[in-house]
Amino acid sequence: MFSKDNKKQMPVFATNWLLLLPVLNLSLLLTELSQWFIAMALITLLWQWAIHRNIMAIGKGWIKVIIAIAGCVLLVMTGKAIGLLSAMLHLLCLSYLLKPLELKKRYDIYQWFLIGLLLMCCSLIFQQSIYFSLLVLVFFIANLMFLNSLFSPLSSVNKQMKFSLKLVVQSLPLAVLLFVIFPKIPPFWQVPQSKGVETGLNDSLKIGDIAKLALSNDLAFRVEFSTDVPDYQQLYWRAIVLDTFDDQQWNRKYQQVANIKQYQQVPRKRLKYSGEDQLVTYQVILTPSFQPWLFLLDVGQLNRNRDTEHLATLRDYSVYSPRKITRPISYQVTSNLTQPLTLYQNASVLQRNLRIDSNSNPKLFKFGQTLKENALNAQNIIDSTLKHYRNNPFRYTLEPPLLTNNSLDEFFFNTQAGFCEHYASSFTYLMRAAGIPARVVLGYLGGELNKQGGYFSVYQRDAHAWSEVWLDGKGWVRVDPTAAVDPSRVEQGFSSQLLKERDQLAGFDMSTWLQAGLLQTVQLYLDTIDYQWTKFVINYSTEQQLKLLKAWFGQHVTLKVVVVLLVALSLIVALFFLTRWLRRLTEKVNSPALRVYKAACQHIEKMGVTRNLQETDQQYISRVKKVSVVASVELAAILTLYNQYVYANKRHSSIINALKKRLTKLKKCKKAGV
Repeated sequence: MFSKDNKKQMPVFATNWLLLLPVLNLSLLLTELSQWFIAMALITLLWQWAIHRNIMAIGKGWIKVIIAIAGCVLLVMTGKAIGLLSAMLHLLCLSYLLKPLELKKRYDIYQWFLIGLLLMCCSLIFQQSIYFSLLVLVFFIANLMFLNSLFSPLSSVNKQMKFSLKLVVQSLPLAVLLFVIFPKIPPFWQVPQSKGVETGLNDSLKIGDIAKLALSNDLAFRVEFSTDVPDYQQLYWRAIVLDTFDDQQWNRKYQQVANIKQYQQVPRKRLKYSGEDQLVTYQVILTPSFQPWLFLLDVGQLNRNRDTEHLATLRDYSVYSPRKITRPISYQVTSNLTQPLTLYQNASVLQRNLRIDSNSNPKLFKFGQTLKENALNAQNIIDSTLKHYRNNPFRYTLEPPLLTNNSLDEFFFNTQAGFCEHYASSFTYLMRAAGIPARVVLGYLGGELNKQGGYFSVYQRDAHAWSEVWLDGKGWVRVDPTAAVDPSRVEQGFSSQLLKERDQLAGFDMSTWLQAGLLQTVQLYLDTIDYQWTKFVINYSTEQQLKLLKAWFGQHVTLKVVVVLLVALSLIVALFFLTRWLRRLTEKVNSPALRVYKAACQHIEKMGVTRNLQETDQQYISRVKKVSVVASVELAAILTLYNQYVYANKRHSSIINALKKRLTKLKKCKKAGV
């Protein structure tokens, strides 16, 4: 494409686009591309720029082959680590990057253009926020401007931009109609899962894990309540239950879901309502975490529909997705906040939640045995343990001292400073040592209310760990030892001291920014816009589509929808072609070039030569030449200019002026012999 011959064929403005568009389109995938590919892309683009500026020659074909082979070799070496989807994406980007070096025909340019559009579509697999989508739309318009520059090389940038915007605006009604009404047909295959970085909570817990998450401002999920909002201290969002301890960390015993349909019936059976129960209904929208866990308040029941039928409610009341969450998903839940967790427990489950190694933390084990000997019942043991936390100098901090071997012993009896996982781990271990079945639960606590949007945002910094103990007659009961050490964390979120610690550890002072009321208000409005986009567009599901169509057309929507869709599409297509036909008809009637052409034919007719409808331009000119050689020359020039104006889309004032000059000369011509 950068050879001298091709440069003459290619408009300069369009050639510049060949350097700019790869930068724009590949930047949309910057977070998904490997470092080696980014380096290769920069080198290749610099090489193409040097060729374009005549600093370097295009070189032999073997150079391109070496680059392509090197890219493929690196792709094979890293393919397993980055996953199938990312590997295919890298291959597509590599072909897009090297294609400009071998463009010879317009067909090649169209191929390169379509690959660029495909890359933009691929970028929406990984990010779907409204702001990113708008950026993709802007880059799409830039791609249309490049295509327009091929057909109208003399048009200004403003004209090309207006024309591209016009195309986008004209396509919006049809796009919206298809999005809202067109049946959502399930895909014939599934896109391979991306090996994205897992974020948030994991199905294991080491001392210090959640303290690290407290430094993250990444969004975990959003929640919108359709009933009264519970108190802050009731917002315990359950995620993962950890029931085994290996002396170093808490883990979750693998529970194979053999029959998902069987588990889907569990929440429907366990929720029993009475007049004294506190029921809340809410919608959760998860952000991609590349993990399989969902979040809900206890005791929660998923509102089952076509979009959530694959989700499994496990026996420990956590909700599990068979596929990792790689895109925003939405689900509705009804929770009974006053119902105890009492079902599906047997001796083996309770026995597993008693297992500990007495030698791993001997001092803590002995302390638990002492509590058991001095207490009347399990509740007395719990109360005594919480009292011990309150009456001793335990501190709630994001900067706990490092712990060595027998970490729980060292924390409980020596350092006495830690975050929620320190207290949940030590409390659960103590309960097991005292003979009470106990387990650690991971999730999130609280959330930030967005008053503009009326929803809560829960961030990774809200991650929390607490304990659950089994009491006869009550079932699993939540006990949060953090409340005994720092009650404000459970009642209203991070204390001012913890906020100061978090900002210092994160490397910036967040409170300074939040004090700027205008910036905070703008941020809340922007977040609200993104939430509404995610709720109504990204998560527009088959279930929502059916509800919308039933609201419009009644319960029996299938036939009506098909008829309305076909009629609407037919009208749109008919209107489109009618508009084009009327425009062409108007242009033909009112075209200044057509007026010159008719005037020329009328003058030639006066010379005794009438144009026949079936003859070509060359035949017409040959007949005129027999009458007047000079007139035939001027007529040939007029017909050439007219064809350029009408059929080559070169509708410039210079052509009209040239036509008028040629017509003036033609009118001076007379029939030979006159």
